[in-house]
Amino acid sequence: DNEIPIVEAQKRIVESFEMCSAQSEDIIIFISKIFVASKEQIGGSTAHEYREKVHIHQEKDEHFIAMARIFSGTVKVGDTVHVITSEYDPFHPEGKGIFTIEIEYLFLMMGRYLEFVDEVPAGNIFAIGGLDNRILKTATVTNIVECPPFYKINNVAHPIVRVAVEPEDPSQVKTLKKGLKLLNQADSGCMIFTQKTGEYILAATGELHLKRCLNMLIERFAKIEIKVSAPLISFKETIIDTLGRNVSEEDGPIVLANTSGKRVTCQIRADPIPEKIVEFLEKNHQKIVNFILQEDKNGINQEFYEVCKECGPKWEQIFHKIWVLGPGKVGPNILVNDINGFFNTPEWNSLFSEQNIEDMEIPEELSLITTIEGSIITGFEMAVSGGPLCDEPMLGVCFSVSDIEILPEEEEVGTFGPISGQVMSMIKDGCKNAFLRRGQRLIEAMYDCSVQVFGSEHLGKVYGVLRKRRAKIRDEVLKEGEIYEITSNLPAAESFGFADELFTISSGAANSQLIFSHWEVLDIDPYFVPSTEDEIEEFGENVLGWGVNIVRDYVDRVRMRKGLPVDRRTESKHTAQKTRSKKK
Repeated sequence: DNEIPIVEAQKRIVESFEMCSAQSEDIIIFISKIFVASKEQIGGSTAHEYREKVHIHQEKDEHFIAMARIFSGTVKVGDTVHVITSEYDPFHPEGKGIFTIEIEYLFLMMGRYLEFVDEVPAGNIFAIGGLDNRILKTATVTNIVECPPFYKINNVAHPIVRVAVEPEDPSQVKTLKKGLKLLNQADSGCMIFTQKTGEYILAATGELHLKRCLNMLIERFAKIEIKVSAPLISFKETIIDTLGRNVSEEDGPIVLANTSGKRVTCQIRADPIPEKIVEFLEKNHQKIVNFILQEDKNGINQEFYEVCKECGPKWEQIFHKIWVLGPGKVGPNILVNDINGFFNTPEWNSLFSEQNIEDMEIPEELSLITTIEGSIITGFEMAVSGGPLCDEPMLGVCFSVSDIEILPEEEEVGTFGPISGQVMSMIKDGCKNAFLRRGQRLIEAMYDCSVQVFGSEHLGKVYGVLRKRRAKIRDEVLKEGEIYEITSNLPAAESFGFADELFTISSGAANSQLIFSHWEVLDIDPYFVPSTEDEIEEFGENVLGWGVNIVRDYVDRVRMRKGLPVDRRTESKHTAQKTRSKKK
């Protein structure tokens, strides 16, 4: 009964939104981004008035301004409104994600300058001052507590280029943290996070965006000297539907895993997930989150079932056995409960299954599994968050757990701590070993690359640069005059220095634009070693060296950066001696 007034109010909000009337009493505003404005940008006839009000000339040289659009009503200076974040639930207005403010300053954005105004009617794009650190990147502003928040903006470009930053002077760590926080607020495309090692990571969408972010951090926000690591490229790990190298048909893809005390044993199998299912899980990430949180009964489970059904009877059956997705319970990897007679308990019940779990009886010999379900899922989360190749996240891998056996506590061999921790380690290691039983592949990020070349005399050189960087040419079009446009897919790992090299070899006649496109599997076995005479003749003996097996090259670089052991062949002494003798 309490929800009826809220539903009625939301219907009125929808009507106001569609009418977009300045006379409406309902104020609905969406803040799409935060940007930084210097005091010189507060220009025009109202510059002095604004500076006097906010004391920019006394406090600081720059100010955070919110860019927004008003969809209903007229907002005025002095209005009291609610700022709503994506966490807000209008059916629980006393919860988190809402706070009340008074509108202090409104601006019209006139080019790079801001004009102070007293009010803004519906339909306009404008700016709000005085919010500063109140919001991070996006928010909804309204005078109605029943108003639901706008969804977060999904950026087309993903932050896939990362660097580790640290201050030159270790005593300035706090200043760096403050600067990174301001940069994260001012740039909607970047991402700031801390690794397990304690490193501060700045992620950007590309090389040029990264340079811009670093310049802003050094010159505007932190204002200190910083050390920047070599660029870190994101990869993902996956498997294909073949047995791994050195895995015989007799051994098969199934791994027998057990705890340190031999009390719990199980079998784990890894299978590649069809591309259709992976695309569905990635595309509907936010819908799955809302469905799991029971905020939105959007029928995503039925859509998921239809996709699984299209992929064959095997995946239709797997749909009803899903234990959890991962990482983060919404990722593109699947943990399957393949234990005969055991059904997920209500706490860990597959939210996509149609089975009524509560009415099913679990056999007594399997009832102990309910006590370790949390540990099983945590172990799975740990495994898919960092794969065995180079500790990068997995993508499109399905793990099936079966034949769990739990012995009485008194039969445990030795003392190895709580059983929950042992089960986590068992599942994590078991999943990684099952991953290695399959053919492993690395997945790299790809850019949509567009190169414009003035004059046909430079085309050969441009194509040479693209081929050297493993670009896949899609098309070449002759535009107006002698301008040629070449479109291709360029690996992100090969994109560093690309723009500078193009500019150099073409004497400024070629320029490029890079936009994140998709993830693509590198169809090369990272552990491939030539064994036959034909393979040795084609690839050479030193296949593990730099520049020969490109996937092993990437894997080793990432492992060295993360401090993981690297198995690299080195040149033997007698080979080096032969080389020196020939040079004499």
